[in-house]
Amino acid sequence: MRRSQYSIRCLSVLIVGAAITSSAWAQTPIERFSYYGPGAIIDPPQLGAKNRRVYLPSITFPIRVGPDAGEDGTPLHAYANSQVYRPFADSNEPRLYVYPWVDTLCESKHLGGPMHVCGERDADGSYKTIRAHQGIDIRPNLPKNRFYDVIAAEAGTVFKISNTTSLVSIRHSDGTGTACSYLHLMPIFVREGQVVKKGDVIGKVANVAPDGGTSIHLHFQCRGSGPDIPQNVVLPVYASLISAYRRAWGLSDAIQNGVLLRDPEREREGPLCGEPLSEQLAATKDLPLVGRYMHNCSEMGLIADRARFRIVYLRPKASLAAAAQRQPELVSGTTVTAGHFEGQAVNYNRACGDPKFPVKGTLDIAAASFTLEGQRTILDGACRPSGVSDEELIFAKLVPQAPPTDPLPSSTELTCPFALPPGQQPTILDGREIPPKSERSCNFTAITLPGNMNFEQMPRYVREWPGVRREMLTDAFQDQILTFQTAETGVGVWWYWLTHRAINGPNLETKGFGFNGKPTLAQVSRRSPARSAPRSMFGASILVRT
Repeated sequence: MRRSQYSIRCLSVLIVGAAITSSAWAQTPIERFSYYGPGAIIDPPQLGAKNRRVYLPSITFPIRVGPDAGEDGTPLHAYANSQVYRPFADSNEPRLYVYPWVDTLCESKHLGGPMHVCGERDADGSYKTIRAHQGIDIRPNLPKNRFYDVIAAEAGTVFKISNTTSLVSIRHSDGTGTACSYLHLMPIFVREGQVVKKGDVIGKVANVAPDGGTSIHLHFQCRGSGPDIPQNVVLPVYASLISAYRRAWGLSDAIQNGVLLRDPEREREGPLCGEPLSEQLAATKDLPLVGRYMHNCSEMGLIADRARFRIVYLRPKASLAAAAQRQPELVSGTTVTAGHFEGQAVNYNRACGDPKFPVKGTLDIAAASFTLEGQRTILDGACRPSGVSDEELIFAKLVPQAPPTDPLPSSTELTCPFALPPGQQPTILDGREIPPKSERSCNFTAITLPGNMNFEQMPRYVREWPGVRREMLTDAFQDQILTFQTAETGVGVWWYWLTHRAINGPNLETKGFGFNGKPTLAQVSRRSPARSAPRSMFGASILVRT
């Protein structure tokens, strides 16, 4: 009976395993995707367009990117960073093609043109007009000239082509009047007056000044209008590009009420914040929260009890850690009518007893951010009033975090039915291991990761999968085969990969088989009917007869 069960299990492994390919590697690179927030110009530290509004919420990222966007189904990345502030003399140095992203709109070293959205606003709420860099500079996957596709971010009509700067300008057909320009394209595949669809290839990313001063990159900029933005000016599009890139990689776009939410897993604080977060405060660790926010470079929590609200420090920035431990509650008060909040905020001053001052504003827990305003009394060394200061407390909502997972099981908890006892080696038959690694790991389809990757670098869905183990097996290509605690875990992670990675794909219009698709195993093994079968995890070309 045992032998019969073993044969049936082996047959099921062979049938399902035929569908796995080398493109079944967990999509690890996007786990390293990170970025500085809008307006954080890093080197030297400058304040750019600190504007989180997503003015172009539906655009496609203007360079072809994604987990299997390459011609051979490999991942394609893009890297937004500076062309003028760089640590290497060679502008195409491979070490510049890295995360995190950096906003390059408003860089002052560029000659640029008139900008209406850079820096702080004047007292009347308007921006000063300065001359600065007018777009976002984006490097492609690798420093390969005239190789990577530039695609139309939105449908529209080509109204300008300039051979001098290798520029293509497209006016969007959505009726908003928005127009976007793509610079440093060579060759260019469109002509003036041509109508293009979203995603159409319009050129290749190129280096139009190979003797220095630029690199292989795309300069992307858009003109238009929006809330609090004058008519037909250069728009701050960095937040829009972050959202588009996230969509291309199958992540949420992190847009709420037209604003880019903060993602604590991927967004880094810029140098104008400049401090690390402290550890979670014990006093607020287990409080029931209705939302998490960033305020003054610190992570905050919002607590609601009917009409009463409290805002507490969860992870204060380092310089506020002692004050927040002493008094973790920054704001408390109540809403009166239509979400109008009135309460008090703490003026942290230990010598004067941490006095409070009144604040008010509209508090909507469904909004992406809210602002409270008040006047804080300035105290001298003797705690006597010496003036007042207008205060504006801004709270920006964080992207919801995944729920905590159970601790990773230890190797002593292993219940995979095919795992060998410690020290026992597999039997070698005709050059093959019996039982094979795919069974001994309970990773029946041999989902693998690159051999130079450690456990902490794995995709989040892998390293937090219930029952995943830190132990790895090595295949014939020196790559790592994941191991799982139980057979159920191995089947579950394969089902997740099949339904979320292989079949649906990150873009249902161009990749995968669609929600209602009925692919054969042969088609799944090729990831699409048009592609030839790649080698499998076992080193042989896949051939499935169905």
